[in-house]
Amino acid sequence: MVKYNMKYNLFVSGVQEELKIERRAVKNLIIENPLLKDYFNVFLFEDLPAKGKSSKKTYTDEVHKSNVYIGIFGNKYGNIGDDMISATEREFREAQKGNKEILIFIKENNDKIRDAHVRKLITEIRGPEKGYIYKRFNDLQELKNVVYEGLIAFLREKGIIGRDAFDQRICSKVKLSHIDEKKIRWFLRVSREKRNFPLSLTASVKDVLTHLNLLREGGLTNAAILLFGRDPHKFFLQAEVKCIQFPGTEVEKPFMSYHIYDGNLFEQVDLAVSFVLGAIRLPVIQQEHTAQAKRPHEIPAFAVQEAIVNAVAHRDYETTAGVQVMVFLDRVEIWNSGSLPPNLKISDLKQPHASYPNNPPFNQEVFQHSRDEHFNLM
Repeated sequence: MVKYNMKYNLFVSGVQEELKIERRAVKNLIIENPLLKDYFNVFLFEDLPAKGKSSKKTYTDEVHKSNVYIGIFGNKYGNIGDDMISATEREFREAQKGNKEILIFIKENNDKIRDAHVRKLITEIRGPEKGYIYKRFNDLQELKNVVYEGLIAFLREKGIIGRDAFDQRICSKVKLSHIDEKKIRWFLRVSREKRNFPLSLTASVKDVLTHLNLLREGGLTNAAILLFGRDPHKFFLQAEVKCIQFPGTEVEKPFMSYHIYDGNLFEQVDLAVSFVLGAIRLPVIQQEHTAQAKRPHEIPAFAVQEAIVNAVAHRDYETTAGVQVMVFLDRVEIWNSGSLPPNLKISDLKQPHASYPNNPPFNQEVFQHSRDEHFNLM
């Protein structure tokens, strides 16, 4: 596989006093992510030695040298200089003049409390004729997610990241040591018991992954890490299932229970199913001719499991949106970022139709294991 040597310069802008943590989070995301760190150099003004900070000239020079400008906008406009604009707006204007790739991230939704100059900038950025990419965020995790999504889209537009299916792409800089052998052994045991899997219990990790088509050109695929990795979330921030239980029939706070599961895909499904079954009611049904009462879940366990498996297996892993499971008093809602394949329409789902899975390796392995009563990883 040919190594891509060019790195893009990325400039992070935002009022330092207000957005210090957010600025640092963006840089940390890039230097810690195995993919992004190969393609981006990040500039933060505060990382310069104190004696080298001649302010305006330094950061305008860095904007000129950059390929990508990331603007983080909060509530404060910042100190106004001799030219009657703040450093943040000055950086933005320089990026405009230089035709840089501009990505804007706006903190929170309450525009009423922002400085007037910030509101004016946001209004300009949102203008459809400008064509800027902008997203809102509420916390650091959301910020990292939308930044990651924006930079991946940039690399894809440049043709640097291939357009192979997500699950079949080679995961950069991972080795067999990133695979959890215990999960491989568990998979072999369950698969041999339930599906007569052909490989022996002592088969090597490499042989198992090769048999499952999770090795390509000597490299581990994204599917391999998501299914069997020690820490998939380290490589794929979007790989998680959020589970929320509400006290009534509407989305409201406080939540009765809230968990984020970000292990491998088998664990995500197992824990999400357990969350739902633990939250829904168990009605008491008196049986004839016996004093024993029957207590089935109000929604059959197999239906819950099938729905969650489908949400995880068929979601769009190109986006930062994860899977969300919401338990209300009167229903369970399961959402993902997937969409119908172009070969299917909604009307097709009401009659027999062919299968067009978004992620074939995920679909095959997760779906097959859903036939078991439960994954029982706990």
